[in-house]
Amino acid sequence: FGFSVGGRETRSRMGLATVLRYERDHLGVHHKERKGGDDGYQCLAEGSGAMGLLWIRRSLEFQCGLYSGLIGGCEPREAALKAYRDTLRPYHGQVLRRFYTIFLSTKMPSRHDMLAHLANNDDDVIVLSANEQDKIVLEDLRRLTEVWYPLLGEWKMTFKNLGLDDESHA
Repeated sequence: FGFSVGGRETRSRMGLATVLRYERDHLGVHHKERKGGDDGYQCLAEGSGAMGLLWIRRSLEFQCGLYSGLIGGCEPREAALKAYRDTLRPYHGQVLRRFYTIFLSTKMPSRHDMLAHLANNDDDVIVLSANEQDKIVLEDLRRLTEVWYPLLGEWKMTFKNLGLDDESHA
């Protein structure tokens, strides 16, 4: 994709670090805040690209946790609650924590229904047995998480290396 830098159109393949560095260094949308004994940490501006990417990363971390729980044999409710506690909960205020906990405790489908949904299986068309279908879906989820986990780790490290790892908790 292309974008304009100082009135000059550039066309190149830019990575995450390039985009984040440009936003940090040239747009001035983030600021330093004092935290404990630290010299300061970068506070991400609401509406910034870095903040949006941070929440996308956290969302994908939640999905990875959920899928890992399913792969490990957990019911969706149990997997979702654990994934929520491990990924999103620390960054939510009291109202969102309560909402997510109630929703995930009461609205998650059964394991069978969730795996069928992930398989995009039409109820009218049954080609494989439920057990065969579940094995295929779980293998697909395993392969997906094998790709996502290292990618998310690199993403997190990129933010940290650029001083944009806003780990402030609610």
